[in-house]
Amino acid sequence: MAHQPKVIHRDLKPGNILLDIDLNARIGDFGLAKLVQLDTVSGAINSNNVAGTLGYIAPEYYQRLLCTEKCDIYSFGVILLVLVTGRFPSDDFFQMTDELCIVGWVRAIMRSDDPTAVIDPKLIGRGIKEQILLVAKIACFCTYDDPNERPNSRDLRYMLAQIGL
Repeated sequence: MAHQPKVIHRDLKPGNILLDIDLNARIGDFGLAKLVQLDTVSGAINSNNVAGTLGYIAPEYYQRLLCTEKCDIYSFGVILLVLVTGRFPSDDFFQMTDELCIVGWVRAIMRSDDPTAVIDPKLIGRGIKEQILLVAKIACFCTYDDPNERPNSRDLRYMLAQIGL
């Protein structure tokens, strides 16, 4: 049975998400994308060099040059963190924290007594604090260090639909 190839974008970031006339999100800039046959054993790309934007690249990709669809899930999780926190992975702020990155910073705060501290102050008071915290939790699932612990795209879509996104 032949399978359609799967696209691994390798450079998901806010700048590559565009809005159409109806404000539906569309992914752009497929210059670094790779096609992977679904019937391969691992569904992974072994690469000679890392492609993508620092801060959005999954650990297994920049450490072992192993790229799967779970790398795009990781990047999507970082995008969700940017939306929730109002901070970018490259912000100087993270150089002044013990965590040194947006993922570690959010994880630490989500485990604290006040997880709402991750929410961008511009979003506070809109009556959606619970939904924003759920988005932050989903982002944390997407950014697990172990790619096997991250949701697949179908599960991710289901989780987002459950909170009305």
